[in-house]
Amino acid sequence: MRPTYNKRNGTLYPVNYTTKDASKRESFDIIRIPFTRYKPKYHHPENWLIHYSYKWQILGQASLEEVRTLIGLEIQKDSCELKLLGNSDKLISYEDLQSPLLRSSLAMINLEVLEWEIKYNSKNKKTSKCLLRLCSSLCYLQITDSV
Repeated sequence: MRPTYNKRNGTLYPVNYTTKDASKRESFDIIRIPFTRYKPKYHHPENWLIHYSYKWQILGQASLEEVRTLIGLEIQKDSCELKLLGNSDKLISYEDLQSPLLRSSLAMINLEVLEWEIKYNSKNKKTSKCLLRLCSSLCYLQITDSV
């Protein structure tokens, strides 16, 4: 599940994820999030719209063992799937994103290799690429979000 807001790009701002008692969220917190409905997008099928006025509630904190178990299950599910985003190509076409919906745009994977390449092009613009090995296959991905 990916909490989103009903404004530009679904981006959450601090006012959206403030807890009832205004406490700071910590790693491994168990949080109740007031969702209103499932709102998938082609590139983010896990989107859920949050309620605009209800506050988030911290219910407790997961133990390290509980987190390891949950993360382990997610990693096992996705780590040997070369088609993380629906295909094994270098690029994903707009048509591929439209139908059917991706299974997920988020995944926890156990990489065999991870290397970053950050360079400046002739216009002095930073470009980033990532080399990773997944299921014994090398993937060389262009990073489109700013680093």
